[in-house]
Amino acid sequence: PGKLITSFAHQDAVQWTAFSPDGARILTASMDKTAKLWDAALGRLIACFAHQDGVSAAEFSPDGARILTGSADNTAKLWDVASGNLIASFAHQGAVKAVAFSPDSARILTGSADNTAKLWDAASGKLIASFGHEDGVIHVAFSSDGARILTGSADNTAKLWEVASGK
Repeated sequence: PGKLITSFAHQDAVQWTAFSPDGARILTASMDKTAKLWDAALGRLIACFAHQDGVSAAEFSPDGARILTGSADNTAKLWDVASGNLIASFAHQGAVKAVAFSPDSARILTGSADNTAKLWDAASGKLIASFGHEDGVIHVAFSSDGARILTGSADNTAKLWEVASGK
């Protein structure tokens, strides 16, 4: 029971982990200011994604082609998995604590210590809508059809929003 397969090292606390949709890769996010992409079978480092401060959230797009990271440097960043290149950066006024892709990968949702969740167009990087809380937003999620989003906050509430109207 419980045999260790491999270990994925960082220089500071690991804040988030995720499997790629196909299970072949692993994503880790750390306070060492990086997110790292690993080969799950070999434990080998594939790519490193750098921020200016600790990385607290990281997710794969549903198709596994892109990675979204959220950092205490007040940004979320969208990365291309194949090349490791930065595609776009999304700014907040506070640390980005949570990130999510819509089911079709067309939109990105970020949650921040600035008391907002923001919905972005993944292709253009443009802000679509902002959703407010009384305290930091620490979790965000899309419904399976992408029509609604759920935000969780340190203000002791979770809020359900309609994407189309922003209400």
